[in-house]
Amino acid sequence: MAIAAVPAPRRGGASGLDDLDRAYGRAYDLAVIRGRWVAYGLRTGHWFVASCAAELEQLITADASTR
Repeated sequence: MAIAAVPAPRRGGASGLDDLDRAYGRAYDLAVIRGRWVAYGLRTGHWFVASCAAELEQLITADASTR
């Protein structure tokens, strides 16, 4: 099965993913898949899906504050 390349979402783009990776890359595996921003908590096992980088960052910070 081939994985189709999908352009990064308009809000944030690749630089938004790079910013999130610099801030949270040690604790979360981050990706943009089919126009959705996705994070997997390496320690918690929690999955997060958002429509933009800012929304994903809010989900990550909320997850980090509950530990």
